[in-house]
Amino acid sequence: MGLPYSTEKVLGWRSRYEAMLRWHERCESCHKDGRCTSTSDALDFILAFLVFCYHLSDFVVETGGIERETIDDLITNNTHMRICRDVCLRVKHHTISKKKSVEKTVDIDWNIGREYYPWPDGTEGWRFFLIADDILDPMIVVRGCVNFWKELVASGVLQEPTNPFRRTG
Repeated sequence: MGLPYSTEKVLGWRSRYEAMLRWHERCESCHKDGRCTSTSDALDFILAFLVFCYHLSDFVVETGGIERETIDDLITNNTHMRICRDVCLRVKHHTISKKKSVEKTVDIDWNIGREYYPWPDGTEGWRFFLIADDILDPMIVVRGCVNFWKELVASGVLQEPTNPFRRTG
């Protein structure tokens, strides 16, 4: 039987959007001035963010009043979200193999690497890079994805989910 409401679903896309923003904060917490401050956490948080971020599209279709084709077109027209989709699908499934996914990919053979880097101020450390048709800072991709969703939410296109616990009167 279960409960009438499940915590992760009760506010529809809005609860998953807010969780995606928290994953973004975790990513940022591992980076200062472009430097990686915790290599194991940084990689885990970046990958978790990208998986969570792309799957937010499922929630906006189910609870936000937007059609699958519409959100897919918006994602396809945004480079950061296309890279997000590529990373998400391969992290989740190991290989991107569905013809529809392969046709929309930026780089089916993307890579994430870590390199030792001597910073201009004389300090040393690590930084991550993402190769997806070009060499990118994965945090630029993360921030681009956050901006994509913030702009979509601000546009008013998504229907706000109702809060069954909101008090009235």
